[in-house]
Amino acid sequence: MTPKKSLKLGTPLLSNTQLAAYAGPQAILFLTRVASFGIIPALYAEKFDITLDKIAGILILMRFAEAILQLVVGQLTDLTARGKLNRKVWVISGTILAAVGLWFLYSPPANAGLVYLAVWLGVVTLVGSATDVAYLSWGAEITTDYAERGKVATVQQWAAIAGQVIFFGIPLLPLTPTSEITFEALGLIAIIVAVSTPFIIFLAYKLAPIGNPGAESERPTLTSLAKAILANRPMQVLVVGGMFFDIAASVAVGIGFLFIDSYLAAGEYVPYQGLTQMAGAFIGISLAGFFLLRFQKHHVWAASAFIYCGVMLLALFLTPDMAYAGLVYVGITTMAYLVAMGAVVAPNSIIGDVVDYERWRSGAQQSGQFVAAFQLTQKLVGGLAGALGFYLLAQFGFEPGQDSYDSQATTGIKLVAVILPAGLMAFSGFIALRFPLNRKAQETVRRRLYQRDERFRRDQKETVS
Repeated sequence: MTPKKSLKLGTPLLSNTQLAAYAGPQAILFLTRVASFGIIPALYAEKFDITLDKIAGILILMRFAEAILQLVVGQLTDLTARGKLNRKVWVISGTILAAVGLWFLYSPPANAGLVYLAVWLGVVTLVGSATDVAYLSWGAEITTDYAERGKVATVQQWAAIAGQVIFFGIPLLPLTPTSEITFEALGLIAIIVAVSTPFIIFLAYKLAPIGNPGAESERPTLTSLAKAILANRPMQVLVVGGMFFDIAASVAVGIGFLFIDSYLAAGEYVPYQGLTQMAGAFIGISLAGFFLLRFQKHHVWAASAFIYCGVMLLALFLTPDMAYAGLVYVGITTMAYLVAMGAVVAPNSIIGDVVDYERWRSGAQQSGQFVAAFQLTQKLVGGLAGALGFYLLAQFGFEPGQDSYDSQATTGIKLVAVILPAGLMAFSGFIALRFPLNRKAQETVRRRLYQRDERFRRDQKETVS
């Protein structure tokens, strides 16, 4: 069957099979992001008696290591994008290594402690982060169409939902003694990951297209990256807006687990919360994909962030002695998760447009480094924010697993788990409104890049002949 063509430039559109094959590794990579948020460290703190301030220290050190690694990987993927070690190979290799790390992190021995957590959380997070750089860079290049990039970002998030189903659904099956997230459940998840990873990477290797890294041959450097970002206003807005979103998300997920599990003493609802959030995310991603085809991407992002803020603030009214407080919190966070999907999908779709703009502006292809810079700022400040959240809770005298909490500890958990992420998410929305690259501008950039690539190919043929 002849592939469908883009109406304006004649480039092939992606089939559903190709989109699904590309999306597959995201399910495994999602589980690495769960590990880098607060749930896994919180479980280690509860079972192995590791204090929150020590966990905060681990997260801070890990983020600085992650920052250095992402820049290196971004440059390496750009250097090898046109060779045998292309971005797809990077993704497949990284997904395998991440699955190995998850096995050890999710199945700790009885004598595991701070060092064990630091080693395997570091492996999983760093490998997952490096693979994310290659993965999103690959996604930015498998299509250049403004609307189709929204589809690519949408299927990424659908695959992440699959990872969420695994993580939160396993505890609800009659395979463990409790419906709470425990290390018994995590061990079963590790087995599922080990079995499914070979199938996922085989489909990605065979069916997903490599994409077009562009005709540019200029060697990318960190100096050129810094100069490019300073001259690229769309990238600046994307980085700042995404940074505040990730801070909000990191705090909301990590401290939110302590809010329902320790403060509301409703840990039995956590697996149900994960599954309802999955349903909310599926609806939210579908709505985001619908709106991204019809409206400007940055407008979808901003609206999503503002609505999230309003929904999340409802959790301020919950107290441990309130009837069904845990169930109500599940409803609030599920709705917040639903509306936040626009602010998740839109930036991942926008990054490809920003890379195209940089190619047109400077003549340099720096997909890997731009993705690395985007993720670096998000994850670095997000991780620091997560660590700061644990630290702030400790300053308010909040410790997990207590029978009750005084007014100071209550103020601390509501401030860190509710007010802080809601405010930061709203600020991310205000930044998104200032994004300067709309649909019309991106189409102009795309057309000029197409013409430039065609001239390059003609020149190459003339040189050879």
